[in-house]
Amino acid sequence: MSTTEPLSTDKLLGPRILRKISGNGFSVQLAEYPAGHRQKWHSHNHHGISFLISGGIRERVRRSEESAVPFSLVIKPAEVSHCDWVGPRGARLVQVKFEEDCQLWPDSSIDAPQDWRWLHKGPALREMVSLLALLLSNSSIANTVAEEEIVNLLTGVTDIEAAAPGPAPTWLHAIKQQLDDTPQALLSVRQLADQAGVHAVYLSRAFRRYYGTSITQYRKRARFCLAAATLSGSGNNLCEIAHACGYTDHAHFCRDLRALTGSRPSSIRDLLYRVSSVQEKHSRAHLELATIE
Repeated sequence: MSTTEPLSTDKLLGPRILRKISGNGFSVQLAEYPAGHRQKWHSHNHHGISFLISGGIRERVRRSEESAVPFSLVIKPAEVSHCDWVGPRGARLVQVKFEEDCQLWPDSSIDAPQDWRWLHKGPALREMVSLLALLLSNSSIANTVAEEEIVNLLTGVTDIEAAAPGPAPTWLHAIKQQLDDTPQALLSVRQLADQAGVHAVYLSRAFRRYYGTSITQYRKRARFCLAAATLSGSGNNLCEIAHACGYTDHAHFCRDLRALTGSRPSSIRDLLYRVSSVQEKHSRAHLELATIE
């Protein structure tokens, strides 16, 4: 059986473990990093996968730097040096750690340092949401259930179509940046192609080649990430959020989220609320400790 460990009471201003599940050779934890926190160059002696739930983080590996948004995911082989900066809203992440004797990682075919990479705009969304729900569960969780969810996550990230090596052309990067910045905009592929001065088919092929997915799917993921951030930071009703994020109506919102995550918008909001509740409970525990000491 896996175990769900109680909330930790580590340093007040440092990273905190809010919830943790331990299994056979692996662990899954919900971690909180305070706003402005910085981790100097370091490496881990274990393999891992992490994904951001809320807040923001920048990470540098070798000569490259990535900025993560909610539901960005990073694959982390062991012994790769990196450094991190946490944004002004802090960061809440789900972290999966694989011990040396855990067979799940080698079975996944992720085994080389060059496989360290960030995946943005929500590939493997369904698997991430499912693992977060499992982590937040208050019931006793069987080891086989936790292990199956991790296998599903590893399968989800390794099944992603490989992108072409090297940077995308400047004009294509501009299209992707537009999708990142305004996923709620209702521009067709043809309209995007006209902006870039290329044919729509050429744009579609180039986008899939360099970013490993279609424009339509990428925009759906980007729109979900915007909706997730809005769901966690807004008291607006779901219809208002749907329109603000570019969905035609509440039904469209529900269809897209169910297709991407297997969950309804209300269920996603409930999950994000539970993350906040665990965080607030942990903060109150720290304040009580500070008062006692």
